Amino acid sequence: MMRAFTEQKMKRYAEQRWILDAIISTVGMEWDQPRLGYTMYPCGPDAVGDFRTVGMRTKKFADMHREFAGAAKRREIKAKAFEAEERFVSARESYFIASLLYSAARWPIFEANDLHKNYNQRMVDCYDKYIEHAPRPIERVEIPFGDGVLPGYLALPHEPAPGEKFPCAIGIDGMDGSKEIMCSMYGDKMLERGMASFVYDGPGQGECPVNGVYVTKDNHMEAAQAVYDWLIQHPHIDKDRLVIFGISFGSFFGVQAAAQLGDKVKGAALSFVCHEPGCYTIFNMAAPTYKLRFMFMADYDDEAAFDEFISEFSLDPIVDQVKCPILIQAGQDEELSPIECSEDFAQKLNGTQPDRMLGGLRAEAERAAKAGPIRRRTARDRRRLGRLSGRKLVHDAGGLVSRPGERQARTERVRSHQCARPSRGDPLLAVSAQRWRLGTSRRIAAPPFPRTA
Repeated sequence: MMRAFTEQKMKRYAEQRWILDAIISTVGMEWDQPRLGYTMYPCGPDAVGDFRTVGMRTKKFADMHREFAGAAKRREIKAKAFEAEERFVSARESYFIASLLYSAARWPIFEANDLHKNYNQRMVDCYDKYIEHAPRPIERVEIPFGDGVLPGYLALPHEPAPGEKFPCAIGIDGMDGSKEIMCSMYGDKMLERGMASFVYDGPGQGECPVNGVYVTKDNHMEAAQAVYDWLIQHPHIDKDRLVIFGISFGSFFGVQAAAQLGDKVKGAALSFVCHEPGCYTIFNMAAPTYKLRFMFMADYDDEAAFDEFISEFSLDPIVDQVKCPILIQAGQDEELSPIECSEDFAQKLNGTQPDRMLGGLRAEAERAAKAGPIRRRTARDRRRLGRLSGRKLVHDAGGLVSRPGERQARTERVRSHQCARPSRGDPLLAVSAQRWRLGTSRRIAAPPFPRTA
């Protein structure tokens, strides 16, 4: 799977390698994050059997790529058979699922070897076949970036009418996924709300390190500018209605993108936070795979040199460049980035403390189980749509919200009980109320009830 040198170049990974296999054999392959859940989510229920079978068959770290690739190959064979029978809906579904399984097969390989390149190419090929039979317009794009390209996908809600332009949500994933998992096959939260979806692999992500495009402390800002410059030239994208969403380490890259683009974007939503200056927690206290993965993303073989490199990662120098509203969704017991780092970031944005966090929840597994991906994404996407439509923002539960220029007035209205409560029929609030009764949330400041629009 990987050369011995790759597994030995990071001291803690080499020392804990045997423990990692013991943990996987005991608790399963989601010991560090819910990778089966978040990779399966865009596929829908038809993929449950594929992914859960991989989970059951994986007993050690080296099994992961083989089991994912085996499941992907089986799906790819099904897709080709459906296509030969002209059953194109079934074919596209199986091609999409196969692509995401190949995406997951790539993750445990922290070097650009032939096996990694093969999985990468099959992931792209299967997604291209999905696009061929997709129910909506989707195009693969490659944006020039330095000596390489930034690959991405632009999906439109429907076939555009002449002159029609769509608002667009720009998606930035974290360290472990790829752009393919960022837009759902059916019922995508952005597309269903009339927004276009543009998702891409930034430097060090997805396809990029296999093709020699590595991450630096600030080149995601340059990447965001390149993406923006391409998007605004598209005939069906409204350049005045753009928003950003970032997930996991994409919550760091997403801030960099927002800072680079300034008032050209209407807002940014950040989940699974990584805001700690120097990234000590994620790379020295969490699972050792995080650090080894990022060393691959940044093209470092020397751990001491990488430690010096990563110590310069900080949002502090660019916080003043952020001009748009920011939504931060975080857990109180974040294990990849201390929650106080996100609180400090919100404080520096507008001089106020955040209203709310999810009490007692860790960064990945617990949040996926307790908050749920559907509710979390719905909250985030409702907020994005509100920004693009010009309506006042609904103050969704479950986030640290920072809104420059508006927070003081809102806080005064809430404290004076002038904030109108929404209908009892709001499903989001019903879930929130239930969580309050169960004691799984902790109130930080004023009650975060939405205002009526």
